[in-house]
Amino acid sequence: EVARKRAGVGGGTMMTAQAAPWFTFELCQRVPSWGFSPQPSVDAGILAIHRRETSLVPDAEQGAYTRFVRAVFTARGRSLPEVIHHAGGVSNRRARQAIQHAGVRGQRLPRDLSPAQWAGLWEYLR
Repeated sequence: EVARKRAGVGGGTMMTAQAAPWFTFELCQRVPSWGFSPQPSVDAGILAIHRRETSLVPDAEQGAYTRFVRAVFTARGRSLPEVIHHAGGVSNRRARQAIQHAGVRGQRLPRDLSPAQWAGLWEYLR
């Protein structure tokens, strides 16, 4: 389950979004539970983590970016514009502009955003 979450299978997590500008995560292989002794109740997975050649967010902004992602994941709201409005302390109009700038289409939540979309939001709102 940890490997699936980190790889973004079924939606991303706050921790993954915080690290994704600098790293990629890939679920490489499933390891069946019968391969362990004692046998656990769930299968395992092999997770590959690679440093990006080019960061999506400047390294010097890592702390501020991490706080931004936390604010977005924990903000109240029923839609992404509402969440960003509350998390970023920006107007609803600016929140919608940031979402458009980041290339986010349709009804999305923070867990649905790609690393490039997170970086686009950050770039627009920082």
